[in-house]
Amino acid sequence: MVGRIFLLLGFLLLSAMAQARGLSAEVDRLQIGLGEQVELKVTLSGVRGRRPDMSGLMKSFSIDRQSQSSNVQIINGLVSQEVSWVFLLSPNSKGKLTIPAFKVDRFSSDAIELTVTDMPVSQSTSDDVLIEVELTPANPYVQSQVAYVQRLYFSRSLLNNSSISKPKLSLGDADIQFWGASDPRYVTHNSRPYQLVERYYIVYPRKAGTLEFEPSVFNGSLASSRQQNDFQMNGFRRGTRANAYSEKASIEIKDKPAGYPSEHWLPASNVSLSMSFSQPLDTLRAGEPVTVTVALIAEGLKAEVLPEVVFDLPDAIKSYPEKPSFQTDKVTNGMVGLRQEKIILIANVAGEYVIPEVRIPWWSLTEDALKEAKLEQVVLKVGLGVVSPPSAVNNVPQGDELISNNLLDTNNNEASSEVEEMVSEVPAEANALFASQQSSVIDFIDRNQRLLVIGLLLMLVGLLMSWVLWRLRKVRINSSEYQQKQRVGEAMESLGAACRSNNLKAAIVVLPKWADAAGIVPATLVGMEAAGDPQLSAAVKAMTAARYSRDSIEWSGESMLIAAKQYSATSRVRQSAELGLSPLHPVLP
Repeated sequence: MVGRIFLLLGFLLLSAMAQARGLSAEVDRLQIGLGEQVELKVTLSGVRGRRPDMSGLMKSFSIDRQSQSSNVQIINGLVSQEVSWVFLLSPNSKGKLTIPAFKVDRFSSDAIELTVTDMPVSQSTSDDVLIEVELTPANPYVQSQVAYVQRLYFSRSLLNNSSISKPKLSLGDADIQFWGASDPRYVTHNSRPYQLVERYYIVYPRKAGTLEFEPSVFNGSLASSRQQNDFQMNGFRRGTRANAYSEKASIEIKDKPAGYPSEHWLPASNVSLSMSFSQPLDTLRAGEPVTVTVALIAEGLKAEVLPEVVFDLPDAIKSYPEKPSFQTDKVTNGMVGLRQEKIILIANVAGEYVIPEVRIPWWSLTEDALKEAKLEQVVLKVGLGVVSPPSAVNNVPQGDELISNNLLDTNNNEASSEVEEMVSEVPAEANALFASQQSSVIDFIDRNQRLLVIGLLLMLVGLLMSWVLWRLRKVRINSSEYQQKQRVGEAMESLGAACRSNNLKAAIVVLPKWADAAGIVPATLVGMEAAGDPQLSAAVKAMTAARYSRDSIEWSGESMLIAAKQYSATSRVRQSAELGLSPLHPVLP
């Protein structure tokens, strides 16, 4: 009897739970720092309804990411359903902020009050993820290159809703540019094993004084130990929310030295100046143009800040400068700027001209001293101009010119008469030849007019077909599918070379690039083990054991190469979802 009563009470309790209806809202934390994120979960239970109106939330927060999930249960014949909306929020200001109450039909949730502090409330919400920053050099000059490095340490796999904030100044003025990022690698930090990803920025301070950065903030999710070993894609796993932030970083910026001799301040690792001419200097002629190309290259500076190279030219030489070109490239140590100028020079009078040397001062950051980039003095020897030959019809010199150029004795009347006869006969012959050729061309066109029209049409059709084929080929080459195939092929070729030579270190370096091209997320050893392919998982485990085991284990790359080829042939290539600002695992070119 007592058992039946308890059983009946249990059924009634389950029925009451199944029939519970309402709208609720909850957050994962009630206190956060400005720059951190908070997760808001709104749940509608027992009834169907649309998503709550979030417009009131936008006054104090930004929605960085959102998702929706549904759950249906049948208990004791009663059907209950639950719909949840999850929002990732960033506060717009510090202080006491309120998440308003939400309404769906006749149901409403409670308002939630958050405290947003000036600084994040903790160094990290989990020891499984840390972030640090570094600024080098310690005391740079104004407008010189400063390296800002973010280092993210994580001991568990990152899910695809993870991001790192960009550097943000709290004091000072500077130009900040993203430079690149490293591949993840295994390191030991604070006596713990981590994976490390570094992101690099180039900073150019605009003025002297203190340059201070806000803490760099990591927002994301970490896979649980169980999730790291299952075969689900990371994009469909929520994981454990984690936040981490760095300390504030600051450096003192020095002003340019007082005795610097130029208005153009150039702090660099190296500056070079070169000049070339479009033709040898011993072949110059009066009235003929020659092009001078000047290249100014600075290591550690962008091209746009490099000054114009000015020549002190003689008055007899006219100059016509073209628009300069600028090019900034990324190299191992930062940026290299190139300013290239082209100047057309014309000397109207033959003679010898001196172009004085050119000196451009710059400040060596490696030696902390004044240097000069120099162009040596150039001597231009300009010869007499060459008279252009007359046209075919008028290719007969006048009698006076012939006499002045060819007669050695001006009193020789017989020679003069011979020249006059030649002058009178040659134009007639030339005119007759020209008329004959013109008549032949006109007769040919009249006889073959139809063939010429057909030929012209065929040529136009051929050009049109060539243009269509070129466009189709360009569209195919620029298509994402073709580019993806190229990436997979290049990555497989590099991996194959490492595996066939049994080069374990090279294979571990190349393997994440292949995984990224093949659509494995994240493109790490852990991600490949969880990619859902037993053969690939076994090959990665064998590689990991051979590389990181304390014992010496011989490794053969054949099994890894076979597993990679099999995965590429049978799996659909998937692109990694983009993170908020930039992927945490980009591959540098």
